[in-house]
Amino acid sequence: MNSIYLNFDQTITRITGNKYGSIIYNEQIKPNIKDNEMNEIVFPENIKAIGISFVRGMMSEEMIKYGKQGLFEHFKFKCNNESLEQKIIESINF
Repeated sequence: MNSIYLNFDQTITRITGNKYGSIIYNEQIKPNIKDNEMNEIVFPENIKAIGISFVRGMMSEEMIKYGKQGLFEHFKFKCNNESLEQKIIESINF
């Protein structure tokens, strides 16, 4: 498994915004993706809330490439709590 650890300012606890999600994807995720492995996107412990707009911006390129369900064959998400992980999945399936 290929783990991609995201970095945010330690004072940030909530992330939102399609554009911000796209920036994080292009700067931190895309350069580290391994197409032949499961990619685990790991959020730091200080992130307590994630907006649907952020998730959609962060994963839009991959959703176009694989489709919503195919995305889960290539990516999984790890957060400090299970409900936040479920929120990400729900945001992709929305």
